[in-house]
Amino acid sequence: MVKNTHNRASIWLAWLITSLFYTYQYILRVIPNIIMPNITEKFRIDSADFGQFAGIYYITYAAAHIPIGTLLDKKGPKYVVPACILITILGTLPLILSDSWIVVCIGRALIGFGSAGAILGLFKVTHIGFPRHQFARVVGIGAFVGLMGALYGGKPLAYLIATYGYETIIKYLIYAGLLFALIAVLVMPKAKGIRSDEVNLRKDLAEIWKHKDIIYISLFAGLMVGPLEGFADAWGAAFMQNVYSMDRATASFLTSIVFLGMAFGSSLIAYLGEKTKSYYSVIISCAAMMTIFFVVIMLKITTMTYILMCLFFMIGILSGYQILTTYLSTTFVREGVVGLTTAIVNMIVMSFGYLFHSVIGKMLSLTWDGTMIDGAKAYSSESYIYSISVIPICLAIGGLGFFWLRSKQRKAANLD
Repeated sequence: MVKNTHNRASIWLAWLITSLFYTYQYILRVIPNIIMPNITEKFRIDSADFGQFAGIYYITYAAAHIPIGTLLDKKGPKYVVPACILITILGTLPLILSDSWIVVCIGRALIGFGSAGAILGLFKVTHIGFPRHQFARVVGIGAFVGLMGALYGGKPLAYLIATYGYETIIKYLIYAGLLFALIAVLVMPKAKGIRSDEVNLRKDLAEIWKHKDIIYISLFAGLMVGPLEGFADAWGAAFMQNVYSMDRATASFLTSIVFLGMAFGSSLIAYLGEKTKSYYSVIISCAAMMTIFFVVIMLKITTMTYILMCLFFMIGILSGYQILTTYLSTTFVREGVVGLTTAIVNMIVMSFGYLFHSVIGKMLSLTWDGTMIDGAKAYSSESYIYSISVIPICLAIGGLGFFWLRSKQRKAANLD
């Protein structure tokens, strides 16, 4: 039952708007995957520049967690969520209004910063309006809705862009964002903020950072986000087009299947970990299986579309390991800093998105054979395979890292 302080209908509407904002920011997050040829042609940039553009989203997204989380705690979502929506809109405008590459990159940074308000706003609205025992379920449904945005950002969006042009579609996305912001102002609950004397951010941060295992978990989990943040977000469609000779719409659809798998995997992998209590073993298994699946894709062992769909769907499901790593990080701290701990872990993990985009883009640039098409650099299938190989390599390292952590903690438990 929804808390009595808020009307049931209005709190569900507020939840819906934050969930749709989560969907909206996911579409903006993955749209470079589709409009890469348009951007590289318009601004005459190479893969390294594009990697920086796609990756800067994750830097500002990660950096925004603590300030936006603190604002939501102190001021509530009434104006913070609409402000975050407007920031993402502001960041989208340069794609259609500016001819300056630097301004476009600044816009991408603004999109990342504002997007952090989606998931944090969803957490806050759910906390305000629903009983504690319903929190995970309600947030899980909202996250599922949000991940559908990544799926919509595949073949359907690619079709619309191919039909009407990317500038027209971006204009409609901006109009939709303005509508979300207006409705958010009207329906977001007014929450009583936390007094500043009730929060000692410096002390809480110091308490979290002293637990080295939290940092290790964050870093190893970050090494494993390549399939989601490096491949499905930006480079996957181009990889499938060049390596498998697919059209853009089909390539975008296939890579978006990763997000569909993630939507189911977030609950499935969490349930598996809770059921077995072998959290580290489940995470290690996820890393090993994703490594194998990526090697299969890179070596073109199969070119059958339905098998590739299954592989991408499984990679998405296995990406649900992130839920377990977030949970493990909270086992080292007291209840009062659990929220801040999850924000910091997510901040570190999301930062690796920038690393993957930058490294893949740079490796493509270094292996370019000099081919030009319509005045823009064109990369061979071998270059794409070589560049994407960073993903399974990091997956293997991350899996080995969690294997080491599991061994270390088992040894410490026996000593105790």
